[in-house]
Amino acid sequence: MRYIFTALLFYSFLFSFDSASFKQTLKQDMSPQKLHDISKYLVGSKYTISPLGEAKGKDSDPTFRLDRFDCTTFVETSMALNMSTTVKQAKDILNLIRYDGDISFQNRRHLPVVLWTKGLIRDGFLKDITNHFKGFKTIYKQFDPSLLEDELKSVKIPKQKYSLNYLPLDKFIKHIKDIPSGTIINVVRKNRANKPIVVTHQMIYFKEKNKSFFRHASSYPKAEVVDENIKKSIDRFKRFKWPVVGFNLLLMKLP
Repeated sequence: MRYIFTALLFYSFLFSFDSASFKQTLKQDMSPQKLHDISKYLVGSKYTISPLGEAKGKDSDPTFRLDRFDCTTFVETSMALNMSTTVKQAKDILNLIRYDGDISFQNRRHLPVVLWTKGLIRDGFLKDITNHFKGFKTIYKQFDPSLLEDELKSVKIPKQKYSLNYLPLDKFIKHIKDIPSGTIINVVRKNRANKPIVVTHQMIYFKEKNKSFFRHASSYPKAEVVDENIKKSIDRFKRFKWPVVGFNLLLMKLP
């Protein structure tokens, strides 16, 4: 039944634009340009918190869909489509990106640094390039699983210390011409002892002709996947009560 549901989601998505064009783009080899072009089809899709799951058990949401995203599932799905030439292949690769092992709630890479970023770097999907840019800083975090929501406490993530490089917001603007198009962005917040994480949002940075922008699934301003002006986005981040200190920069790789 879940396969029928996923198929219906996919075909309803295709009918919303030129399906032949989407499939032709999908056939291209992985590249920053393909990541830009294939993710462009997702712009305008609705923002929904946690739209993907395991299609059964604790989270019965589908394992693959192209009509709704949160910030992480948008990045994950865009990565999977970039690395694939068919939708079937994208579904399989998305599972490799989202899970450290079998498809289960326990194995899902729930947390954006401790499980997601560290795991995808280890597994060869991502490379951290933040330290390639002058002025980067490092944040050190004591991860305390007792601060997690009850739902995630069942995952039993061990208490640990970790570090994460980030480029302060002003340094990002300074180096923007040198940052590769297709860079995946972890939005890094100020380290607070009462918060279990420091990354709260994920985006993709693109250059297109004479402009650059962030493409991301966001609750602001329209609750959908949007292309957002860099300056407007950073000015908005600066106004957050929980301060955004900078961006961690990642490049896609073939594992």
